[in-house]
Amino acid sequence: MIMRPEERQRFFEPAIDDPENDAHRLVWADWLEDRNDERGQWLHMTTRLARLPQHEQIRSPLRTAVDSMREKLLAFLPEKSREHVTFDRGLAIVQGTLPWLRKNIQCVLLTPF
Repeated sequence: MIMRPEERQRFFEPAIDDPENDAHRLVWADWLEDRNDERGQWLHMTTRLARLPQHEQIRSPLRTAVDSMREKLLAFLPEKSREHVTFDRGLAIVQGTLPWLRKNIQCVLLTPF
């Protein structure tokens, strides 16, 4: 499922514009899950994991599931580029100055995997 412009404006952009507000991210996650899109599960899992204390995150089975899904999300990137991408509660962040990657990383969250 590819997001139409009006869906992008309704769900994706508020999550990007107000990244500290989990409510936007979770509404988007619910919308995706209602459409059987795995990205909804990704957003829910990463948000839930971020709420755990750091020492619990490391041992959590949720960490294993998130790490596995992260690999699936980043499979379209060359392996060397993957090290420049981190996620903050499901949203991609590009480390360093890689303009082509910054421009195209939205594919990770806007294109189904």
